[in-house]
Amino acid sequence: MNLTNIVGLIPYGNKVKDILDGSGFGSHILGFLVFLGFLVIARMFIFVYEKYLLKLTEKTENNLDDKLIRGIRKPVFFGLLFLGVYFGSKVIEFPSDVGDYVNKTVLSFVVIFFAYFGIKIIDFIVCNWLKQFVEKTDTKLDDLVFPLLHKAMSVIFVIVGLFFILNLWGIQVGPLLASVGIVSLAIGFALKDSLANIFGGFSLIVDKSFKVGDFVEVDKETKGKVIDIGLRSTKIRTVDNHVVVLPNGDLSNKKLTNYAKISPETRISIPVRVEYGSKVDDIKKVLLDCVKVVDESILNMDKSPKVYFTNMGDFGMEFKLIVPITNYKKRFVNAEKLRVKVYENLKKYKIKIPYPTYNVKRA
Repeated sequence: MNLTNIVGLIPYGNKVKDILDGSGFGSHILGFLVFLGFLVIARMFIFVYEKYLLKLTEKTENNLDDKLIRGIRKPVFFGLLFLGVYFGSKVIEFPSDVGDYVNKTVLSFVVIFFAYFGIKIIDFIVCNWLKQFVEKTDTKLDDLVFPLLHKAMSVIFVIVGLFFILNLWGIQVGPLLASVGIVSLAIGFALKDSLANIFGGFSLIVDKSFKVGDFVEVDKETKGKVIDIGLRSTKIRTVDNHVVVLPNGDLSNKKLTNYAKISPETRISIPVRVEYGSKVDDIKKVLLDCVKVVDESILNMDKSPKVYFTNMGDFGMEFKLIVPITNYKKRFVNAEKLRVKVYENLKKYKIKIPYPTYNVKRA
């Protein structure tokens, strides 16, 4: 049943039908009526929206539904109008050459609208949900990455919509895609290191490996406080007060120790070597006596300091003094104080520290 026959079902519908069938503009009038019907539906949506939906969201404590409802007003209204134009144009009987042109034009506008609607959805997700996640972090890297992702996703919607429109008008997209692929490949090779650093930084955010202020150890030469996490690199201030800049691509592939991430509790470990002939119990007492120089506020009262006889080496007896503490930030300062006290105690009690010696004999 077409729309003209439906007119006969309403009061005085036959007279209207005769007028439509008798005039040369029957399909045009029907097309206008279809558009008018969608316009009425759109206005009804605005009425329900303002009278009920807005009041309903005001009763909730969550702000996201308020923003969502306010954000869908225009897209839904204009979406219904575009549907009215599309279905109205399908009813109108155009000449074959003009009808094809009108149909493609209307479909092009429909594609543009849905691309715009997709971009608005991305805006809502980024500006509301992801923004809350970004604000909770201490790094500025995510503040740089997420806007880039937002723009990239918006560009993807535009490109996909453009390809749909070109294909609709009979323009060959294949050669264009091949050209874009070649250019993208060339750009990818040129920016390989930069892209690796950017994606490396993004992986650091997702894994939450560290944040600004954490004390990390990358290798024996690089240990210190993270002072900045950028788009391409991370800066660490070492214990020697040097600033080391590490590319994020390299940093994401390295073995890294984060003393703040694992636990605020850690320990000071001091290896000690004394000459053979020393009494083990005396050495342990001397070393445990050194613990008193450690700041009492960071000592772990649940775990007492220990001294272990770890090895009988080539040049002496090897011990290890272990002091559990509760604040990793004061670990290195107190470790230095402990080493000084160990040296002074060994000297005080005349315990000799062996060192490698070599006898050279002349033939």
